[in-house]
Order: sequence, then structure tokens, then C-alpha cells
Amino acid sequence: QLSFMLNSSKSHNEYVIYDVLARKLMNGSVKSNEITNVNVNNLPKGIYYLKIDNFTETKKFIKR
Repeated sequence: QLSFMLNSSKSHNEYVIYDVLARKLMNGSVKSNEITNVNVNNLPKGIYYLKIDNFTETKKFIKR
């Protein structure tokens, strides 16, 4: 499970999870200032990227 919290002035944001080949695998909504839990159990082991709209930074995570 992937958990994160977003600080944003926008109340609702969208996230996208990509693999290393930039294929879109999952997406969903994020509420600002609340912990978001994403079930990544169906993803195989590997390196993935989490991108949240309206943010320039992309976060890398590793599923083991």
C-alpha cells in the first residue's frame, strides 16, 4: 500500500502512477491535507512514479 499526504490550496487533485516506460497504470483523486492510501498490490515488483496534477515534482517509489 502506498500512503501520502498532499498540502495544496486546491481541495481536490488527481494522481497518476506510471511505470518506468511511462505507461499510465493507475489514477485517482487526492483530497488536500488528508492521507491518501493507494492499493498497489496488483502492481508487480519494480520502480514506479507518482505524479500529482498541478505539481511539478514527480515522486519515485519502489514496490518490493
